[in-house]
Amino acid sequence: MLQEKRCRHCGRMRPIEEFVSSGGIKNSRGRTCSDCYQAKERKANDEALAGEAAKIPKLKILFGPFWKHYAWPQEFELTLYAERAECPYCGVPLGELYEKQADGSAGQRRNHIDHMDPLSLGGEDSIRNAVFCCRTCNGRKGQRSFADWLECLPPVFRKLSKDIYTEKHGHFPHEFEPGEPVARSSGIAFELLLEEDELREMYPEPIANGPPKPFEIVFGFKG
Repeated sequence: MLQEKRCRHCGRMRPIEEFVSSGGIKNSRGRTCSDCYQAKERKANDEALAGEAAKIPKLKILFGPFWKHYAWPQEFELTLYAERAECPYCGVPLGELYEKQADGSAGQRRNHIDHMDPLSLGGEDSIRNAVFCCRTCNGRKGQRSFADWLECLPPVFRKLSKDIYTEKHGHFPHEFEPGEPVARSSGIAFELLLEEDELREMYPEPIANGPPKPFEIVFGFKG
């Protein structure tokens, strides 16, 4: 006889094989069915994406048309990850953002954020210059300029990657001019925790008239 029990979320009787732990690992002793767990995960992801999107108007208040130059990748991690389902350099599926640990909790990021123009060559630490890729490709690319890296890719991925770069940067990879190394940003910018009305009152005009310079610090934002 098929064993069933009631899911505490949807209230339906489900086979015990369909239940998972609080971390999403299959577990007949869990109290939530896999459908409800996945729905909860999708809702949490949508809410997190909405939270990242809510930062954009604040960045526009602070930096006007140059806001993308000051948008740190770690502030828009889910947004960047949602851009594509495969590594742009080799096509391997990226899968879930974080690996699952034995208890179901989130572990390390499964893939890497690549700065297309390396920070060591003066590339921006911004969403304009960031893309998720697989660990293997990120390791192979290393500190190569993007123009050099394209020559290492098969034609189909060379074209795709060049198109992504050009769309994000507004110029072709070979037009990048190397400069002084740029420090990787860390932490959360305090200004993004404020309400839009507060920011408008504090900064009636944008505080930037161009992209950040290497090691320039503008409040919580570092170029």
